[in-house]
Amino acid sequence: MATPATLAVPAPDNPATLVASARATLAAPPPCRSGYSRDHTRNHTREDKPAPAAPPSATAPEATAASWLTGLDATLATGITRLQFRVPGIAPTLYHELATATAERCRRAGAALLLNADIPLARELGTGVHLRASQLAALNGRPPLTEGALLAASCHTAADLEHAARLGCDFVVLGAVKPTATHPGEPGIGWEAFAALRESVSLPVYAIGGLGPEDMDDARRQGAQGVAGIRALWGGRGT
Repeated sequence: MATPATLAVPAPDNPATLVASARATLAAPPPCRSGYSRDHTRNHTREDKPAPAAPPSATAPEATAASWLTGLDATLATGITRLQFRVPGIAPTLYHELATATAERCRRAGAALLLNADIPLARELGTGVHLRASQLAALNGRPPLTEGALLAASCHTAADLEHAARLGCDFVVLGAVKPTATHPGEPGIGWEAFAALRESVSLPVYAIGGLGPEDMDDARRQGAQGVAGIRALWGGRGT
């Protein structure tokens, strides 16, 4: 079972603070700590997707889910206030149960939750949604979500960013900036290309791909809202 994508970012007034799964030139979200990174999501969400860190192994789905939720609790305990739920490859019933439990835990912790791609379930649970790049391209308008729920998207090109802006996304993640374990052999676009793409839209943009808390200063210099990640943040690794 994979971990969720988390985005982490230190709040502008406290660089030591991590918020887990984006730079705002228009309406930036308030300082937060989350699985998305606000200057660091991070679903975590690159949503798209730094490779998730594997939770402790278990032989039964129930045990695996319990281990996963233990990792979630540890992540939320670090002060994460934005998290992307991305757990592919599990049975639908278990997925629904885990998403429901995650939504409840995030509500108790004061963390904003975004489900990866699952718009119907997000409406059911009252959470936000993080769109995959392919899903983003197929939409002609902002999907109906619970009032106040966030809409984010994974972007890789200028066209992706422009479409995300047209749809009214609240923020996006952009990358991969550096090589990642999930995309072996791919070098990443680098900070120069990231900065050029970020300048093309007035959206909060999180950098993603092979990044962690140690990359926050570089991300800010390139105009990023923060950095997004999974391996560096899940289970409290970013603190």
